[in-house]
Order: sequence, then C-alpha cells, then structure tokens
Amino acid sequence: HSVKNQAYYRRRGAAWTDPVHSGPKTWQLYHGPKLRANAPAIEAQDVEEQRVAQIEIEKRIVQQRHRETVQRRHQAMVENSAKQRASSWVPQRRHAAEYVTCNAWADVKSLPVAKAELLIPLEAVQG
Repeated sequence: HSVKNQAYYRRRGAAWTDPVHSGPKTWQLYHGPKLRANAPAIEAQDVEEQRVAQIEIEKRIVQQRHRETVQRRHQAMVENSAKQRASSWVPQRRHAAEYVTCNAWADVKSLPVAKAELLIPLEAVQG
C-alpha cells in the first residue's frame, strides 16, 4: 500500500496529466510522444512556413501590379506615338498653370480678362 501525501490530493486538470496521480506508464503514454515529437519546434516551423507563404503571395501581387503598370505605360506610348504621326491630330496648347513647374498664381494668361485687369495696373501695361 502506497503512502499518499498532500501532493496526491491536489487537483489540477485531468488526472493523467499529473505525474503524482498517474503511474509511470500513463505518464509516458501521454507525454512521451509529445516530447519526442518536439511540438513547440513543429509549431514554430508551421508559423514560419505560413509567414513565408504570405510573403510570396505579396511578392506575386506586387509583380503582377508592376507588369500591369508597364503594359499600361507601353500602351499609352504606342497611342501617343500614333497620335503624333497622324495628320489630323494637333497637340493642344496648355496654360502654364497646368504644368507642375509653374506657380499657378503667377500665370496671368489663365485668368479671365476682368481679373487680370484688376491685378495689372494700367500704367504698367502702357509702359
């Protein structure tokens, strides 16, 4: 008859997971395969594989978007060169305010005549 101490009467979860309650065979049958399989390392490996797979998916998406952009730019280049060669197509003159390099506030030509007259004094125009 085995002597039962205070550790025997504690209750934490299932009895077969407690080494005090279970015998040596039960403990080995329950925990042995889990320890031999190295479950934490396998779980970390699975997480790493999922992360790598997600990165590959993102790479493919970026590459696809790049190919679409290159095709779009090439198509625009072909269309623009065809328009330039066509005799009926004439490029439209644009105000300087439409260009990025010019300050829109400094482009007087794009203003209506009434507003331009308010900005430029009559003496400056006459000389």
